[in-house]
Amino acid sequence: MLEVCTLSLPKRSLGPALVGLGLAWWLVSAAGAEMVFSGYTQARFNLFDQGLDKPSGFDLARVRLKYAGTINDRGTLATLQVDLAKLDDRQDDKDPRNRRVTLTDAWVQHPFGQEWSARMGYAIVPFGFEEEYSNAKSLTFDRTKAATSFFPGERETGLYLFYRPQSKNSPEVAVGYSSGMDRWGDKDPKTGDQDQEARAWTARVQWRLPRAGAAGVSYTAARRERKVGEVRRDFDQNCFGVHLRYNGAKGLSLQTEYYAGEILSARSKGWYGQVEYTATTLKPFYRYDVFDDGVAGHQTYRRHTVGEALEPDRSERFTLQVERYEDLKGGTFTNYGVQYQFVYGGK
Repeated sequence: MLEVCTLSLPKRSLGPALVGLGLAWWLVSAAGAEMVFSGYTQARFNLFDQGLDKPSGFDLARVRLKYAGTINDRGTLATLQVDLAKLDDRQDDKDPRNRRVTLTDAWVQHPFGQEWSARMGYAIVPFGFEEEYSNAKSLTFDRTKAATSFFPGERETGLYLFYRPQSKNSPEVAVGYSSGMDRWGDKDPKTGDQDQEARAWTARVQWRLPRAGAAGVSYTAARRERKVGEVRRDFDQNCFGVHLRYNGAKGLSLQTEYYAGEILSARSKGWYGQVEYTATTLKPFYRYDVFDDGVAGHQTYRRHTVGEALEPDRSERFTLQVERYEDLKGGTFTNYGVQYQFVYGGK
């Protein structure tokens, strides 16, 4: 049987995403474009507890292809990126409809002088530190429970204004408006509830620290209109965050973040602390993260993640990771994983 692969775009933001994609493609074709292909693949072997509804075995976690760079002599940046990971033959992707190419970035950012710029299109929400920190750089396999709960899907379609002062002692500022997280529009498979409309404002103030560190505060305020059965209801979605990433001179790094707000009008909160040592080719790490979703009858989610990454050079990394956690329903599980990451392309 012939199976057709499709390009998956955010359901709620299909129009804006197509506009951003078309605009970026037109700019890429302009004279003077200096675009570069790059990407990375993360191949894993997972061994899950039998109590989890997840099949153990090999999986492609991410297969990113990126085409990005400066497109004119005024310094305008454009990025197009897709993920091919859902095209693999994983047991939970046997349905051909689930095998698709997923859009992950389609945006253009134009500078106004040396300190101000504006970005339009589909991109990761600039909230805190963890959201924008690349999965290719992160030693842990995935983001924390708090991050994925407050910002499912990680990306949105919107317009943002950025201020990056030349003085390193002055804070950076990002502020913008979007149509909300793309995953907010996903239909709940159990209840059938689905967002019909969303509006979100996000702002972040961040101070740069030595060796690519950062400290700052963020806030997002949104209103989600969701169809619950046959009735449309408005829900509050907001989050206040504080973040810190400190990279020591001798390879010891600390990263921590706190989230508090509302998810569909339910009071939720979470935090995590992570320690890494990256001075040698062997890079040990440990993270502890906590999340409380505010739903009656649910327990507090707690997870310990410990691992070791071997990075012989910048193009590849081998990682062994163990997770032990208590989920929101009170169950305790352990996951074992081995991941091989290789990077390709770029300058």
